[in-house]
Amino acid sequence: MPVTPAEGDITFTFSFENRVETLRLKYDTQTEIISPECGAFVNYINLDVADTSFEVVEILNNRLTLNAPVNVQIRVD
Repeated sequence: MPVTPAEGDITFTFSFENRVETLRLKYDTQTEIISPECGAFVNYINLDVADTSFEVVEILNNRLTLNAPVNVQIRVD
């Protein structure tokens, strides 16, 4: 599920065998003009947990990038 510059948050729902967990992440957008020829690029920054039913959620990288291997780590017991 992709993030969108029109919104400031995104909610994920995880269904397990006998339970459902949710994670809502919030973020800010920052538009950067690459060049007049290339146009604008939207950066997604300040990623943070807005709400969750998980006991442990850790933000490992608070800037969404294409080369970040992991942004959020969730522990499921």
